[in-house]
Amino acid sequence: MNWDGKDIRGNQVQDGYYYIDAAALDSEGDRFTPSLAFVGQVESVVYRDGAAYLNVGGIELSLGDITAVGQAGSFLNEDDN
Repeated sequence: MNWDGKDIRGNQVQDGYYYIDAAALDSEGDRFTPSLAFVGQVESVVYRDGAAYLNVGGIELSLGDITAVGQAGSFLNEDDN
């Protein structure tokens, strides 16, 4: 996901950590919350303020945000090539 760093009014926001939420509608128009997850390789570990963060694809993730760890390719499903 790419973001230009601007809010909904076009104003540049301050540097920091931001989170996204997603909502979707199914084929019958009912609202649901899709899972927001991605798979990537850990490129580095950063320690800041006594906490460890994993750099995955240029994104820093706290250890509490990690739900699974495995060998490359182990999280592919039948829809992935």
